[in-house]
Amino acid sequence: MEDDDPKRFKEARDGDHLMVTFVCDECVFWDLRERRPIPNNVRDKAMVISIRRVILDSFWSRERSTVATNRREGLMYVKIHNELGVANPCKIQGPWDVSDDRLGYRAAIGMMLPSMDPGLYANYIQYETTRKLRSHVSNFEHTNPGGVGAGFVGEEGRVSFLSNACTNSPWFRRFAKGSIGGWGIFGYPIDR
Repeated sequence: MEDDDPKRFKEARDGDHLMVTFVCDECVFWDLRERRPIPNNVRDKAMVISIRRVILDSFWSRERSTVATNRREGLMYVKIHNELGVANPCKIQGPWDVSDDRLGYRAAIGMMLPSMDPGLYANYIQYETTRKLRSHVSNFEHTNPGGVGAGFVGEEGRVSFLSNACTNSPWFRRFAKGSIGGWGIFGYPIDR
């Protein structure tokens, strides 16, 4: 882990969008609140900051060097295909329909905000404490129509089901992985 990076969890890197589902903070805000942020509104400002923070946590699920290497490989991939006459070898990303929050931004924000509260054994509440909210959201979504998908039986006779909970989306899993290393490193003053 590159702990000596002073910009760790504070900025996105060129190429993050090639590894993590990206939806801009304005679009996430619109989809969660069904309107644009109101200037000078404390709650809206807190929401915008929270959205940016969970996006950065998802980006930092991968180290700077991994993102840079993946970007270089992507540039090589495009160059090879362009030399062969393929104008656009990569499909366009988005726009993502996040109107029903299938990516899990609400749950991520709900986990991130308590992470800035004082902890019992550390300066801040740790990931292991806030992850209980993830379980709550998953359990609740499983009680709703469409929350659980098809079931299947494994070789040992164990039955498993596909979960359609937002906390199992690829984006949310990246957010969770990034937040494990990032929480407590810095915090924003937010009036809650």
